[in-house]
Amino acid sequence: MFAGRLCDELSSFDKKNKYYFYNTYYSRKDRFRFMLRLPFADRVVSLNGVSDRSGSLDWVLRFRKKLVMLWQGTDVMLAVERYKDNSILAKYINYATHYTDAAWLAEELSAIHIPAELLYFKSVVSNPHAEKFNEINAYSYIPKGRELFYGLDILLAVFKNLPDTKLYIYGTDGAGFEKTGNVFYKEWMPMVDYKREISNHAVYIRLSQHDGFSMSVLEALASGCEVIWNHPLKDCHYLQGNEKELTALICEIKKTIINRDQFRNKDSANRIRERFGKEKVLQAFIDKITR
Repeated sequence: MFAGRLCDELSSFDKKNKYYFYNTYYSRKDRFRFMLRLPFADRVVSLNGVSDRSGSLDWVLRFRKKLVMLWQGTDVMLAVERYKDNSILAKYINYATHYTDAAWLAEELSAIHIPAELLYFKSVVSNPHAEKFNEINAYSYIPKGRELFYGLDILLAVFKNLPDTKLYIYGTDGAGFEKTGNVFYKEWMPMVDYKREISNHAVYIRLSQHDGFSMSVLEALASGCEVIWNHPLKDCHYLQGNEKELTALICEIKKTIINRDQFRNKDSANRIRERFGKEKVLQAFIDKITR
């Protein structure tokens, strides 16, 4: 879980402060532990924005503890929906300080009168990879049950017209969708195996209907992979159009990789590692939330 990992990274990096992670959504035991710790805490950081009732945050307000909300994606979508149907609960929102790591999410929040400052809290580390790709293929991660939300129908239509390019789909088995000879469903696998497999792919495609600042995009870029994303980020290939544009973009990227003799994109990888290096991101995060 990302929140637990962030807490561990902060604890290792910052010896002046203490950080504790509690899964108050799904663990009754953690809710109890949270309540025991709360009177002694200086502030509470919620790893998502909250726009409906939260028993844990009710106690944060009662104890008058500082509250920070980090908005990440689905929470923004829910807040916008609740704002539109007039069911949004504003008491935590009005009390808290807000951050998000995606400029487009900040715009969505601003439109419903939630001022969120841009603050990165995801980082990347350098992992060894082969200098070259053995072949030029593509991959995407699509959770089972959310195929349409993550654009599987679009990918299948595009790769049907690109028979010489392989596409590997992780997460879903593609049940109920058309099968083509160049699309391979790898389904779910342990994270260690997944990361080993995706290191062999040259192009990562992410087409979710709504998205936050994707960790998988950062990791792909840091590995020297070319990334196609329907959200704007420097060093990504920004897809704004339809299937025809995606097809042309894939063909253009393949030519680019061939022209550099199938070497990884080292320049892009270095920029991402510099911009989102762990120490840099953690220090900036600490400076903001502890001020």
